[in-house]
Amino acid sequence: MNIDTIADWKSQLEILSAEDDVHAQAAVERLQALELQVKVARNEADVAVRMASSSRKALEKTSERLERMLAAAQPEGALSSTVPVRGNVNESGVVRRTPVREVVRLFLQERGEATTREIIEHVRDARPDVNAENTGPELTGWVKEGRIMRSRLGVYRLPMQEAADVKQS
Repeated sequence: MNIDTIADWKSQLEILSAEDDVHAQAAVERLQALELQVKVARNEADVAVRMASSSRKALEKTSERLERMLAAAQPEGALSSTVPVRGNVNESGVVRRTPVREVVRLFLQERGEATTREIIEHVRDARPDVNAENTGPELTGWVKEGRIMRSRLGVYRLPMQEAADVKQS
């Protein structure tokens, strides 16, 4: 091999190495920027989930209050003019809506365990007045709160203690 040829190769490799370093640094910077965007998006999603949960709770409380006010304004013994849903009817004839978490708890109590889709369908049947598709994200929150347990991906059941209590009664 010729010394000039090897020196030329070395010179070309130095240029390629410098270009690769620039590309690698740019890739690292892009990756860091994207990781920051993901972190911001996760935080925004967490805030949005909490806001949606708060809104649902506020809507539920407002609906209950409106229902009570409507019942108080009706003649005694008259049925409520609210949309009929499954639930308990109190002595005034007002339909008391069963909370979605209670609908899910009773369903899991009866079934032992159920898939997300089965739970959503049951909620849709039991509470046609609510958007049952919101139940999926709620299940994750209930798992974190310990109200229910995830047996495996997409399958839920009651916590062990509550399930044992049900079998004893």
